Amino acid sequence: MLQETLGLLRKQTALPAEVIVADNGAVPAALAWASYPFAVRHHRIGVRVGASRARNAGAAVAAGCYIAFLDDDDFWEADYLERLAALLARDPGAMPAMVVARIDHLDNGHRHPFRFAGDDPRLEPCFYFNPGYLGSAITVEKAAFLALGGFDAAFRTGEDKELAIRFMLERLRIVYDRELCAINRVHAASLSREIDSLTEARLLLQKHGRRVSFGVRMRTLREGYKKARKKRYFIHKLLLKLLLMAVPMSPKKGL
Repeated sequence: MLQETLGLLRKQTALPAEVIVADNGAVPAALAWASYPFAVRHHRIGVRVGASRARNAGAAVAAGCYIAFLDDDDFWEADYLERLAALLARDPGAMPAMVVARIDHLDNGHRHPFRFAGDDPRLEPCFYFNPGYLGSAITVEKAAFLALGGFDAAFRTGEDKELAIRFMLERLRIVYDRELCAINRVHAASLSREIDSLTEARLLLQKHGRRVSFGVRMRTLREGYKKARKKRYFIHKLLLKLLLMAVPMSPKKGL
Protein backbone atom coordinates (compact mmCIF):
# COMPACT_ATOMS: atom_id res chain seq x y z
CA MET A 1 0.00 0.00 0.00
CA LEU A 2 3.00 2.32 0.44
CA GLN A 3 3.60 2.39 -3.33
CA GLU A 4 -0.08 3.15 -3.95
CA THR A 5 -0.15 5.92 -1.34
CA LEU A 6 2.95 7.56 -2.84
CA GLY A 7 1.41 7.26 -6.29
CA LEU A 8 -1.72 9.06 -5.10
CA LEU A 9 0.41 11.86 -3.66
CA ARG A 10 1.63 12.44 -7.22
CA LYS A 11 -1.98 13.19 -8.20
CA GLN A 12 -2.46 15.92 -5.58
CA THR A 13 -3.55 19.24 -7.11
CA ALA A 14 -0.77 20.85 -5.06
CA LEU A 15 2.35 18.73 -4.60
CA PRO A 16 4.06 18.36 -1.22
CA ALA A 17 7.30 20.25 -0.64
CA GLU A 18 8.92 16.99 0.44
CA VAL A 19 7.97 13.46 1.43
CA ILE A 20 9.82 11.61 4.15
CA VAL A 21 9.32 7.86 4.32
CA ALA A 22 9.96 6.87 7.94
CA ASP A 23 10.56 3.20 7.30
CA ASN A 24 10.25 0.84 10.27
CA GLY A 25 9.29 -2.22 8.25
CA ALA A 26 10.85 -5.63 8.76
CA VAL A 27 12.22 -5.34 5.21
CA PRO A 28 13.45 -1.95 3.91
CA ALA A 29 11.05 -0.33 1.45
CA ALA A 30 12.01 -0.56 -2.23
CA LEU A 31 10.99 2.71 -3.88
CA ALA A 32 11.33 4.01 -7.44
CA TRP A 33 12.72 7.41 -6.46
CA ALA A 34 12.94 8.88 -9.96
CA SER A 35 9.21 8.42 -10.58
CA TYR A 36 8.03 11.08 -8.12
CA PRO A 37 7.70 14.80 -8.98
CA PHE A 38 8.68 15.81 -5.43
CA ALA A 39 11.63 15.19 -3.15
CA VAL A 40 11.42 11.82 -1.38
CA ARG A 41 13.74 10.98 1.48
CA HIS A 42 13.96 7.44 2.76
CA HIS A 43 14.64 7.53 6.51
CA ARG A 44 15.32 4.00 7.75
CA ILE A 45 14.65 3.57 11.49
CA GLY A 46 14.36 0.64 13.91
CA VAL A 47 12.26 -2.34 12.87
CA ARG A 48 8.64 -2.26 14.10
CA VAL A 49 9.18 0.64 16.47
CA GLY A 50 5.52 1.68 16.15
CA ALA A 51 3.58 4.55 14.62
CA SER A 52 4.55 7.13 17.25
CA ARG A 53 8.31 6.65 16.93
CA ALA A 54 8.10 6.45 13.15
CA ARG A 55 6.21 9.73 12.88
CA ASN A 56 8.51 11.42 15.41
CA ALA A 57 11.56 10.31 13.44
CA GLY A 58 10.13 11.70 10.22
CA ALA A 59 9.14 14.96 11.89
CA ALA A 60 12.62 15.43 13.34
CA VAL A 61 14.23 15.55 9.89
CA ALA A 62 11.43 17.42 8.10
CA ALA A 63 12.42 20.76 6.57
CA GLY A 64 9.00 22.45 6.54
CA CYS A 65 7.26 24.51 9.20
CA TYR A 66 4.19 22.25 9.01
CA ILE A 67 4.06 18.48 8.92
CA ALA A 68 1.13 16.54 7.49
CA PHE A 69 1.30 12.93 8.64
CA LEU A 70 0.17 10.14 6.33
CA ASP A 71 0.28 6.45 7.20
CA ASP A 72 1.19 4.06 4.40
CA ASP A 73 -2.26 2.43 4.41
CA ASP A 74 -4.16 5.73 4.18
CA PHE A 75 -4.47 8.44 1.54
CA TRP A 76 -5.93 11.92 1.04
CA GLU A 77 -8.50 13.39 -1.32
CA ALA A 78 -6.81 14.83 -4.40
CA ASP A 79 -7.17 18.48 -3.27
CA TYR A 80 -6.07 17.88 0.34
CA LEU A 81 -2.74 19.71 0.18
CA GLU A 82 -4.17 22.54 -1.91
CA ARG A 83 -6.94 23.13 0.65
CA LEU A 84 -4.49 22.80 3.51
CA ALA A 85 -2.13 25.40 2.02
CA ALA A 86 -5.04 27.80 1.48
CA LEU A 87 -6.17 27.33 5.07
CA LEU A 88 -2.69 28.05 6.44
CA ALA A 89 -2.36 31.16 4.27
CA ARG A 90 -5.78 32.51 5.25
CA ASP A 91 -4.69 34.38 8.39
CA PRO A 92 -0.89 34.70 8.77
CA GLY A 93 -1.40 36.47 12.10
CA ALA A 94 -3.20 33.52 13.70
CA MET A 95 -1.58 30.40 12.38
CA PRO A 96 -2.94 27.16 13.87
CA ALA A 97 -0.73 24.77 15.83
CA MET A 98 -2.79 21.84 14.56
CA VAL A 99 -5.23 21.24 11.71
CA VAL A 100 -7.62 18.29 11.92
CA ALA A 101 -9.39 16.87 8.86
CA ARG A 102 -12.45 14.65 8.67
CA ILE A 103 -12.06 10.90 8.20
CA ASP A 104 -13.73 8.58 5.70
CA HIS A 105 -13.40 4.80 5.74
CA LEU A 106 -12.67 2.69 2.68
CA ASP A 107 -13.92 -0.83 3.35
CA ASN A 108 -14.09 -3.53 0.65
CA GLY A 109 -14.10 -0.89 -2.08
CA HIS A 110 -16.90 1.12 -0.45
CA ARG A 111 -16.17 4.55 0.99
CA HIS A 112 -18.34 6.00 3.73
CA PRO A 113 -18.09 8.89 6.24
CA PHE A 114 -16.58 7.94 9.57
CA ARG A 115 -15.77 10.73 12.02
CA PHE A 116 -14.92 14.42 12.21
CA ALA A 117 -13.42 15.69 15.46
CA GLY A 118 -14.79 19.15 14.72
CA ASP A 119 -18.28 17.85 15.51
CA ASP A 120 -17.24 17.63 19.18
CA PRO A 121 -13.92 19.43 19.80
CA ARG A 122 -14.13 19.24 23.61
CA LEU A 123 -11.41 17.71 25.74
CA GLU A 124 -13.54 15.23 27.71
CA PRO A 125 -14.70 12.91 24.89
CA CYS A 126 -11.07 12.21 24.00
CA PHE A 127 -10.73 10.22 27.22
CA TYR A 128 -13.50 7.69 26.68
CA PHE A 129 -13.98 7.99 22.91
CA ASN A 130 -12.02 9.04 19.84
CA PRO A 131 -14.18 11.75 18.21
CA GLY A 132 -12.10 11.69 15.03
CA TYR A 133 -8.36 12.03 15.59
CA LEU A 134 -6.26 9.96 13.20
CA GLY A 135 -2.58 10.37 12.40
CA SER A 136 -3.30 10.76 8.70
CA ALA A 137 -5.88 13.48 9.41
CA ILE A 138 -3.55 15.63 11.51
CA THR A 139 -1.22 18.44 10.43
CA VAL A 140 0.99 20.10 13.04
CA GLU A 141 3.25 23.10 13.32
CA LYS A 142 6.67 21.51 13.64
CA ALA A 143 7.94 23.80 16.43
CA ALA A 144 4.88 23.22 18.64
CA PHE A 145 4.92 19.48 17.93
CA LEU A 146 8.57 19.08 18.90
CA ALA A 147 8.20 21.33 21.95
CA LEU A 148 5.50 18.99 23.29
CA GLY A 149 7.64 15.93 22.67
CA GLY A 150 5.80 14.58 19.63
CA PHE A 151 3.65 11.47 19.79
CA ASP A 152 3.91 9.54 23.05
CA ALA A 153 5.43 6.14 22.23
CA ALA A 154 3.87 4.63 25.37
CA PHE A 155 0.59 4.57 23.42
CA ARG A 156 0.49 1.74 20.89
CA THR A 157 -2.91 3.09 19.77
CA GLY A 158 -4.70 6.29 20.68
CA GLU A 159 -1.47 8.28 20.32
CA ASP A 160 -3.17 10.69 17.91
CA LYS A 161 -5.97 11.76 20.26
CA GLU A 162 -3.48 11.91 23.16
CA LEU A 163 -1.44 14.40 21.14
CA ALA A 164 -4.60 16.46 20.57
CA ILE A 165 -5.26 16.39 24.33
CA ARG A 166 -1.84 17.93 25.00
CA PHE A 167 -2.43 20.64 22.39
CA MET A 168 -5.77 21.42 24.08
CA LEU A 169 -4.27 21.50 27.58
CA GLU A 170 -1.57 23.89 26.37
CA ARG A 171 -4.30 26.03 24.79
CA LEU A 172 -2.67 25.83 21.38
CA ARG A 173 -4.89 26.75 18.45
CA ILE A 174 -6.54 23.79 16.74
CA VAL A 175 -8.49 24.30 13.51
CA TYR A 176 -11.00 21.71 12.32
CA ASP A 177 -11.82 21.68 8.61
CA ARG A 178 -14.48 19.37 7.22
CA GLU A 179 -13.42 20.12 3.64
CA LEU A 180 -10.13 18.34 4.26
CA CYS A 181 -10.59 14.59 4.07
CA ALA A 182 -8.27 11.70 4.91
CA ILE A 183 -9.32 8.22 3.82
CA ASN A 184 -8.54 5.35 6.17
CA ARG A 185 -8.28 1.94 4.54
CA VAL A 186 -9.97 -0.81 6.54
CA HIS A 187 -8.02 -4.05 6.14
CA ALA A 188 -7.08 -7.21 8.03
CA ALA A 189 -3.64 -5.98 9.13
CA SER A 190 -4.84 -2.54 10.28
CA LEU A 191 -3.58 -1.51 13.71
CA SER A 192 -7.07 -0.27 14.54
CA ARG A 193 -8.14 -3.91 14.82
CA GLU A 194 -5.70 -4.39 17.71
CA ILE A 195 -6.81 -1.56 19.99
CA ASP A 196 -6.34 -2.34 23.68
CA SER A 197 -9.00 0.02 25.00
CA LEU A 198 -8.36 -0.72 28.66
CA THR A 199 -4.60 -0.10 28.47
CA GLU A 200 -5.25 3.06 26.46
CA ALA A 201 -7.74 4.31 29.08
CA ARG A 202 -5.35 3.62 31.94
CA LEU A 203 -2.48 5.41 30.19
CA LEU A 204 -4.64 8.46 29.52
CA LEU A 205 -5.81 8.64 33.14
CA GLN A 206 -2.31 8.13 34.45
CA LYS A 207 -1.00 10.98 32.32
CA HIS A 208 -3.90 13.46 32.26
CA GLY A 209 -6.54 12.19 34.72
CA ARG A 210 -6.09 15.09 37.12
CA ARG A 211 -7.17 17.53 34.44
CA VAL A 212 -10.71 16.15 34.14
CA SER A 213 -13.60 15.55 36.53
CA PHE A 214 -14.20 12.42 38.58
CA GLY A 215 -17.17 11.61 36.37
CA VAL A 216 -15.02 11.67 33.21
CA ARG A 217 -12.41 9.44 34.88
CA MET A 218 -15.08 6.92 35.89
CA ARG A 219 -16.60 6.89 32.42
CA THR A 220 -13.15 6.45 30.86
CA LEU A 221 -12.52 3.32 32.92
CA ARG A 222 -16.03 2.03 32.35
CA GLU A 223 -15.73 2.38 28.58
CA GLY A 224 -12.27 0.83 28.66
CA TYR A 225 -13.57 -2.26 30.46
CA LYS A 226 -16.62 -2.41 28.23
CA LYS A 227 -14.71 -2.23 24.94
CA ALA A 228 -12.16 -4.74 26.21
CA ARG A 229 -15.05 -7.05 27.17
CA LYS A 230 -13.63 -7.50 30.65
CA LYS A 231 -15.84 -8.97 33.36
CA ARG A 232 -14.76 -6.19 35.69
CA TYR A 233 -16.90 -3.84 33.63
CA PHE A 234 -20.04 -5.50 34.88
CA ILE A 235 -18.73 -5.52 38.47
CA HIS A 236 -17.84 -1.84 38.11
CA LYS A 237 -21.33 -1.04 36.78
CA LEU A 238 -22.99 -2.99 39.64
CA LEU A 239 -20.92 -1.17 42.27
CA LEU A 240 -21.93 2.18 40.80
CA LYS A 241 -25.60 1.23 40.99
CA LEU A 242 -25.24 0.04 44.59
CA LEU A 243 -23.46 3.27 45.48
CA LEU A 244 -26.27 5.36 44.00
CA MET A 245 -28.87 3.30 45.87
CA ALA A 246 -26.98 3.74 49.14
CA VAL A 247 -26.78 7.54 48.89
CA PRO A 248 -29.95 9.08 50.36
CA MET A 249 -31.63 11.59 48.09
CA SER A 250 -32.33 14.92 49.78
CA PRO A 251 -35.85 16.23 49.21
CA LYS A 252 -35.99 19.46 47.23
CA LYS A 253 -36.97 22.60 49.08
CA GLY A 254 -40.56 23.66 48.72
CA LEU A 255 -41.90 20.13 48.22
